[in-house]
Amino acid sequence: MEKEIIYLEKWAYNGDTVKLEYSDKAVVYVSKTDFDRAFGAIIGAEKHEIIRDFAVSVENFKDKLVYRCEAELNEMKEMLVEEGNVGEVISKAHEIATKEDICCFLKDADIDPAAAEYLNSIPDVLDSIYAEYLRNDSFLHVDTEAVTEICNSFKPTQRRVNKER
Repeated sequence: MEKEIIYLEKWAYNGDTVKLEYSDKAVVYVSKTDFDRAFGAIIGAEKHEIIRDFAVSVENFKDKLVYRCEAELNEMKEMLVEEGNVGEVISKAHEIATKEDICCFLKDADIDPAAAEYLNSIPDVLDSIYAEYLRNDSFLHVDTEAVTEICNSFKPTQRRVNKER
């Protein structure tokens, strides 16, 4: 005899509790603290946070990469604003503009899934892409083709070979 699976259909915050409604029409109340601890990481997150932190499917490697790069750029800008050092902002203007271009063109880049997966494993991925852009003399400016070539150069096997030299 096959066991019927009962799924959570919806939930609603109700003060310090959360009302859980299941597919068998049962209603269960749990504390908001327990709900947030158990489910909040996914349910309470925004789409870009889910993609950035949890996405694992091949189709999402590129989306995750785009979100991570944009988040890294925004964090950099926020830090510069918080520091309030106008000279530092001016000295980073070209870097910021280039990183904005990288983020923009990354959305249309034809990135190999293995390269995207590898890039997603790098902690400061936008800094790494930017550094590779600066090291490569063949790019006069950032465009979709340049971003594609740079990102596709980040394949795990190539990196291992390069480190052995």
